[in-house]
Amino acid sequence: MCKITTENNWFVDEQGRQCIFNGLNMVCKDPEHGFVYPLDVGDYQRLVHSGINILRFGLFWAAVEPQPGQFDQNYLQRIKEQLALAHQAGLRFFLDFHQDLYGVSFGGGAPAWAEATDGLPHKTGDLWSDAYLLSPAVNRAFQHFWNDDPVCGMGLQVHFLKMLRHTVSFFRGTPGLLGYDIWNEPYPGPAGQEALGEVMAHLPGSVNFEQEAKKAQLIAGLSDMDFYRSLTKIISRHTMPFEQDLLTPFYERAAQVIHTEDPQMLLFTEPCYFTNIGVPSGIGRLTLPGQVFSPHGYDLIVDTGHDELYDPSRIELIFQRHRETELQLGVPAFVGEWGAFEGRSGNEKAGEQMMRIIERNLWSHTYWSCAEDITSRPEWRQLVRGYPMAVAGKLRSYHWGEKYFEMEYAAVPGITEVFVPDLGSHVWDVTVTKGRADIDTFCWDDTGHGIMRVTVESEQNVSFGVTRRD
Repeated sequence: MCKITTENNWFVDEQGRQCIFNGLNMVCKDPEHGFVYPLDVGDYQRLVHSGINILRFGLFWAAVEPQPGQFDQNYLQRIKEQLALAHQAGLRFFLDFHQDLYGVSFGGGAPAWAEATDGLPHKTGDLWSDAYLLSPAVNRAFQHFWNDDPVCGMGLQVHFLKMLRHTVSFFRGTPGLLGYDIWNEPYPGPAGQEALGEVMAHLPGSVNFEQEAKKAQLIAGLSDMDFYRSLTKIISRHTMPFEQDLLTPFYERAAQVIHTEDPQMLLFTEPCYFTNIGVPSGIGRLTLPGQVFSPHGYDLIVDTGHDELYDPSRIELIFQRHRETELQLGVPAFVGEWGAFEGRSGNEKAGEQMMRIIERNLWSHTYWSCAEDITSRPEWRQLVRGYPMAVAGKLRSYHWGEKYFEMEYAAVPGITEVFVPDLGSHVWDVTVTKGRADIDTFCWDDTGHGIMRVTVESEQNVSFGVTRRD
């Protein structure tokens, strides 16, 4: 399994091929499992044989460093053992320092000793994520972290960076490891509450954010895209300074630590939490190579249960904003989380739209998330899709339509690999409409899916398609 680097907006392997990753989040939040899913190589092989080629693998600061300066080698070793099994099955992965509501007292992430709340109360809402906006304790904890205020004799960020150095050193040389997602969904602290206050002042009538019925009413009223855009710009006035003045410098410090310990690692940098819903981002370009822009994309309905309020225009705006940031930074975009449909039926249109956007922008992604019953969930059909895994040349476009696949690229001599569902369980007609290419296939017996290898011997434009016979 060869090394992956970045080149402009692409992931590139050692053969110079452009790579696309189709993956899942593997983030265990269950303390009964010690925050590590106990999977075996067969579990990972079934994912590979269904077209999954990467995992965003979660770990938690609190589990790595339960006490200041004391690192749990057993926890790190159990993760390393899972990564070895995933690599044996043919997967790549990157490690995600995951957090929800900053720390373990409120959700997960930072250890309790790193939660500086000044004794403020914790407040929750109907959704777990409401506490970002409602909880004085959570917001104060974030404020102290982003200010690098001292706890236990040193700045909170210094503590994190020491933990990061230890972790990167521990995993240095792990086969299949691409890099590190430095901080999951960075929330700005009090600037988030200030943004909410200004947004609420612009909403018509009396809206109580904490009441479920009122929240549904609020979401239903945010389908006027001109109005919704105006609200996202209001929020950005509070969040962009955070991204520019606090978040990007923090990423720069973390990147220096990572590259000191392992200079081959990619640097997955997430924008502010509010960009998940279409707020413009002000995240900056790092000075070190290997940066990856890794946004998340969720419509307002996520986790609410109000799937019927899904709005395709909002989804288009969310990912349009991510595309704008990707082009501004000039680095690859990797959608680290999207979907979160949790097996509920009725989300097929939303999932199809998000998958088409990912396809249209030639992005890599990891769907949220890998559940034990993922292969029986409705969203699995969208994740098991035809896509180019490695392209010898410059990919221009591709499209998967369940019973057909088509692709166009500026080819150079080499082998392009395309994953095609049901390649071995159906007869497929292959048509090369432009250029000259030799095509052969390989299929897995357990799933019936397979890989199509397209070999080209000279530089040329190539277009081809495959259609399934029923």
